[in-house]
Amino acid sequence: MMTHQLKKNQRQQKGVMSVEIAYAMPILILVFMSMFFLSDLMLVKNQMSVAVNQSARACANKVNNIEAAQCVTASVDRQLREARVQNRCNVQNRVNVQEIDGVYYCTVSCLYSGFRPIQSMLALSNMLGANIQDPTNLLNLRMTSAFPKGL
Repeated sequence: MMTHQLKKNQRQQKGVMSVEIAYAMPILILVFMSMFFLSDLMLVKNQMSVAVNQSARACANKVNNIEAAQCVTASVDRQLREARVQNRCNVQNRVNVQEIDGVYYCTVSCLYSGFRPIQSMLALSNMLGANIQDPTNLLNLRMTSAFPKGL
């Protein structure tokens, strides 16, 4: 009689545990996916920062802004391709070079397009009450680097 009661309690505990796992699993998946997204976003941002700084330094000897912008675009694109992050951050037509008092200011921006499930994650976060107003601010990467002209 006692063993029958113990087996019944064990079955009930297993049922409770499966329900708890069913409730916790979507939250755990969301946390892990967020970690993957943020680590990939930081990787792309770091690679872009290094590429912009090196490109600005390499292209500082250009005669005018147009040549400097073309040089920076090609250099950043090549470096991002070598770092294997180009498909997640395309910089074509997003390079601005200004010369102010003999200093080139190179601004490169891109819209992060790496981790595909991010749009659904942001929508789910908004449904859960996170209230992320404009997710494009999070996904828009912008780096600026300044170097003297003719360095």
